[in-house]
Amino acid sequence: MKPTVFLSLLLTAAAVADPLITSWRTDFSGRYARIVETTADEGALNSVTTWSHGQGTQAQPTYAGVSEVTATTTDVYVRASGLGAHIMGPWYLNAAKTNLFPNYPSNRSVIYRIPRNPGTVPTTKSLTGLGVIGLFVDGVSMFDSRDAFSYDTSAAQDDSPNASNGVDGDDVWNRDAFVNESVTSDAANAHQAGANHHYHANPPELRHLLCDSVDYDEATNTYTENFSGEHSPILGWGSDGYPLYGPYGYSDPNDASSPVTRMHSGYQKRTITVRQTLPAHAARDQGYTSAESTTKHTLPATSSGPVVSTQHVLGQYLEDYDYLGDLGQTHGTDFDLDSHNGRFCVTPEFPEGAYA
Repeated sequence: MKPTVFLSLLLTAAAVADPLITSWRTDFSGRYARIVETTADEGALNSVTTWSHGQGTQAQPTYAGVSEVTATTTDVYVRASGLGAHIMGPWYLNAAKTNLFPNYPSNRSVIYRIPRNPGTVPTTKSLTGLGVIGLFVDGVSMFDSRDAFSYDTSAAQDDSPNASNGVDGDDVWNRDAFVNESVTSDAANAHQAGANHHYHANPPELRHLLCDSVDYDEATNTYTENFSGEHSPILGWGSDGYPLYGPYGYSDPNDASSPVTRMHSGYQKRTITVRQTLPAHAARDQGYTSAESTTKHTLPATSSGPVVSTQHVLGQYLEDYDYLGDLGQTHGTDFDLDSHNGRFCVTPEFPEGAYA
């Protein structure tokens, strides 16, 4: 028996055009969530609807995606299982794919609230916390760019916030989840924290589903970037109410008739061999108000990171990147996205403009 999909509007008819209401993919909510457990299952297209491994136990089949969207004048509420509509998995701990990832996903049965009117972008920003910071339109959780590990200088190792050896990371050199954990993700760039299925970065399966310039080869379960010339759709929503788009937008942020192009990030890898200074953006975020320059902040030896090496490659940590705006380049001219990887612009869903 399929569930009833609700789109409840406690508003006037004009609210139907609100992208925060209409962008959710409820059309797959009658599909059972499915996973493949091993590469052999992946090759044979042998998916299952029940499973148990680590913290992820799905003893009975459950539905995928978003099942209900309800709106009030101030908020939108989204009910979702947190499981993708595509075939998820497999997940491994190593590139050779011989050690299974410790957890499978399971139905989280969440109701997520997102404000309808986020207002102007605040001057003072707040850092995202670990865990869920938003929701993708397929109902899968959005995590930020970190993997929860940071370098512990005294122990000369990366530690999680709850390290079993009694030392925790310093939260100065924070690991990039995509660089450090992509090997544990499936083809859709998703994996689990406990049983919570989530994306940290580019979700190619979702982008393929939304026709966002990604091709899919079912035989090999692989995704390939293939620019269609079209503006990216809304991929998800942050918990603050701002939309998250794919990588393609109007070249002129104020002109919907300008050519569509791939957005250029404002970040680039630093040219360092030792990790003794923070880039200016990280110094600001970490509360160093007395940085000695606009480009970097020198750290005490007790907070230095590991030397750049094959073991600790440049790009392993978020602090391995400079923001171009701190290097004399101009946002909107030399690159497209601000230090928060967003910009104010017109989009197909926001012809009058929005921060995205």
